[in-house]
Amino acid sequence: PILMISVLPTYLLTEARVESWMAGLLSTFPAFNIYYGLFWAFFLAYLPMGMRLMLQFDFSKSPLTMMDWWTSPSDSFLANAGFPRRGIEQLVATNIWGARLNGAHNNQMEGFGIIAAAVLSGAQAGVPMATLNGYMMLFIVCRIVYIFFYIFSTNNFLGFQRTQSWFLILGIEAKLFLLAAEAANN
Repeated sequence: PILMISVLPTYLLTEARVESWMAGLLSTFPAFNIYYGLFWAFFLAYLPMGMRLMLQFDFSKSPLTMMDWWTSPSDSFLANAGFPRRGIEQLVATNIWGARLNGAHNNQMEGFGIIAAAVLSGAQAGVPMATLNGYMMLFIVCRIVYIFFYIFSTNNFLGFQRTQSWFLILGIEAKLFLLAAEAANN
């Protein structure tokens, strides 16, 4: 079974299968385009950070003091304005969910620029918009899966699924760059 799972991304990324997925996704969301896709990629980049911030709030207090900014600044994660990341470092060091959310956010930030450059270069080079829209929709779905596995990966099998979804994302980004290069040569 492990061998079958390890070749799954290669099997899944055949041209016919990807085109079938893209057609199904685009028929489900007909108004989707690369610009909405960039918005959703941006949103997904900050989703883990927002979830991590929720871990930093103290909901047992009133809304005005839930982060202890006023009441006990020495205990607050914003206690030292010169080191605003200290609270994040403390959370990551002491809370596994905080560490996973922080890692997912960092990975999303690393990947956003790549997909933005890939789809915009494809649009500029003249790749058909239907093709770009399909790959962008597939990218968004794979990113959602990736975030899920990144946050909830508690064993090697789930960690492997996270890695596979990352390879699918990498394949989509590479394919978009190749499509742009081919369109620019024509």
